[in-house]
Amino acid sequence: MASDLHTHTNFSDGFLSPAELVETAKNLGMKILAITDHDTVDGVASLKNINGIHIIPGVEITAQHPNSRDQLHIIGLNVDINSQGFKNYLDELAGKRRKRAEKILEKLHNLNMDITFEDIYAAIEGIPTTIVRTHISKALAYKGFYKSEREAYAILKHGQLAYVPLKHPQYLDAIEAIHKAGGKAILAHPKLVRDDDLVEEVARHVDGIEAYYPRHSWMDQQRYLAIARKYNLKISGGSDFHGKPGDKKHPDKLGAFTVEDEIAEKWL
Repeated sequence: MASDLHTHTNFSDGFLSPAELVETAKNLGMKILAITDHDTVDGVASLKNINGIHIIPGVEITAQHPNSRDQLHIIGLNVDINSQGFKNYLDELAGKRRKRAEKILEKLHNLNMDITFEDIYAAIEGIPTTIVRTHISKALAYKGFYKSEREAYAILKHGQLAYVPLKHPQYLDAIEAIHKAGGKAILAHPKLVRDDDLVEEVARHVDGIEAYYPRHSWMDQQRYLAIARKYNLKISGGSDFHGKPGDKKHPDKLGAFTVEDEIAEKWL
């Protein structure tokens, strides 16, 4: 059997509903699955009567370091999804994303590309808790303004005509929020941080590091396993599955990248 400690549903920027994700994992014979939507636990909270697989309630918080422009993604595993304080914290983050989306739609309107939230919901066939730029790019393609989502996303990037910045929480605040919710904080996909000195600084404050990740080479894995040993961190790993067909950044099929059960069991 195998496990996956990093997946997303349509409550953030994934394509499958939580129930569909869990059913797919069960059909694959997976033992442990962590649902780690961006800035929300609503997806995992919506699940009822789960049998045949162990679900770890999680979240992925996009954060920043005060001295770096690069994003830090902090995963929280085994967070208390009923903690009102934690839900308030996540609602605030989701609210900031929605306000940014409103500003982006305003910029698109001024560029003669009228997109509404209803268009976004129709394009992604759902109403996510967290609105992200990939949702808007999908709506732009859905409405015919661009031939593809990838082409549409270009206008939303930093320095482009419809770009709107988003102020993320400081990473220490994100870690503290996860700990207050009873969870463990993990630095996700450290190679994507692009600064191993920064990775080591963050390693002093988290509980684990995602050494196993689809875009990590064997040498990357060894480097982050060494950092884990140096700072006495637990090892995590996952696919970052979103479920988008033909996804170039993440595995487009659940089960294409997994971790050994013995790694996942240490997070139970």
